[in-house]
Amino acid sequence: MVKAGKICIIGFKCRQAKTFVRAVLSLKTRYSLAHLYPIYWDDVQTIGKNQVSIRQLNRFSQEFIKIETNFKQTMPQNSEVIKIERIQNPMIWGLFNAELKHIQLKHGSKDAANVRYLFHGTRSTPPAAIYESEQGFNTQYARAGVWGRANYFARNASYSHDYKYTLPDGTFQMLSAMVIIGNTIKMSSDPTLIEAPFIEGSTQIRYDSVQGFIGGSNVFMVYSNVKAYPEYLITYKLIAGGAGAK
Repeated sequence: MVKAGKICIIGFKCRQAKTFVRAVLSLKTRYSLAHLYPIYWDDVQTIGKNQVSIRQLNRFSQEFIKIETNFKQTMPQNSEVIKIERIQNPMIWGLFNAELKHIQLKHGSKDAANVRYLFHGTRSTPPAAIYESEQGFNTQYARAGVWGRANYFARNASYSHDYKYTLPDGTFQMLSAMVIIGNTIKMSSDPTLIEAPFIEGSTQIRYDSVQGFIGGSNVFMVYSNVKAYPEYLITYKLIAGGAGAK
């Protein structure tokens, strides 16, 4: 029976019934959380909205191998991945996921979000300043680059290596990010950009991103912080005397 908004169980087998109800409610909670966060996140049942956790990946896991393979495709042959850590930031993920749904609704298709897995070097900014924050990538702190003030991401890790963060021990770090490219436009350089341009024939609807080519890599610029999620932190080194770039 329901009394004052609570489930009250009475009768001969009330203990078994209570155990069953708790199990059902627990299953419902886990199901809800599984739809809030990526299915490969760890311990989602205990995640708080403001709780950031960093999980080091097993070197032999498919998740690690996938990121490492993508990273090393364009890096110098003497590069060696020390560790890869998954970033679980519920606040940033919530913003990114909401934008993902917005772009899908905007274009009327789930595939229209055109999510890419790209690299980002933070230069002198510690990566933790990005992935431990509430917003993640932030154009307010971005330098005005070749395509204006935006969050820049590269297809090739070798390009982001030029913007790597250097740790005190001489090893390096860069981020692997999920980026919503959406409806993108290829453009030559335009340092005056602060937003993606309007779609041809429209004064209301803009492209979702800008695409360019520089330093031997395709690069993508997004002018909204919520279009990118810092998913992995890659720590690596270059072995002295190794071969050059591929």
